[in-house]
Amino acid sequence: MNGIVCEAIYPKLSRELGGIPIRTFYFDGMQADLERDLGVYMELARTSQRKKIKRG
Repeated sequence: MNGIVCEAIYPKLSRELGGIPIRTFYFDGMQADLERDLGVYMELARTSQRKKIKRG
């Protein structure tokens, strides 16, 4: 799916799914540090999960 479309849809989808973090990754043929970006995303997901457990 086009990244711009994803960015338009994902905030609403995230809210509907209880605030789950959603990240758009772009692959344009340029060298990127995907491992670093995934690490950042995974930390956001873990933090979100811990917050849900504390509220739950």
